[in-house]
Amino acid sequence: MEQTVKQIGYPRWDKMLASKKKDNTKAWRNSSADSTYIYNIPFVRENENYVNASLNLKISGADTTFGYSCDWQYQQFQNTPNSVTDSAENFVVFLMVLDYTVFGHKKFIIKDTSIFKEKGRNPFYVTIEPQNLGGKNNVVYSEFCFAIDIPYKNCQTPRAATC
Repeated sequence: MEQTVKQIGYPRWDKMLASKKKDNTKAWRNSSADSTYIYNIPFVRENENYVNASLNLKISGADTTFGYSCDWQYQQFQNTPNSVTDSAENFVVFLMVLDYTVFGHKKFIIKDTSIFKEKGRNPFYVTIEPQNLGGKNNVVYSEFCFAIDIPYKNCQTPRAATC
């Protein structure tokens, strides 16, 4: 446990996100086994104000799997230079949603301009606005829908003073 705390911090159980997905391919099982439950528990290091990891639990029938998602892992996902909907961006938005859930942050400065890059333009920042978050006691059962706004730098040649 000490190594986990050192690397990714403490779990924020009170800010866990949960989703339920119906699996219609298992119609022969009882109704409770037809669903998959996914729980995302954000982790935050002491004295930091952002989420840097998530413990992800997937429970389906009698099967339970788990794994960690860490903020640096976005670099391992697909990231096409002129697409803002690749798996790298989706992963980053997932962490933004966790950050919003824990701290209420809606605006994120983009330091690595290889993500959210479109038509050769680099993003200034990303803002998210929750569209469908509802539930009791901070446990959310829903699809996570957020509107995303990405303003871009629009420079043809890099100039330090204007870009």
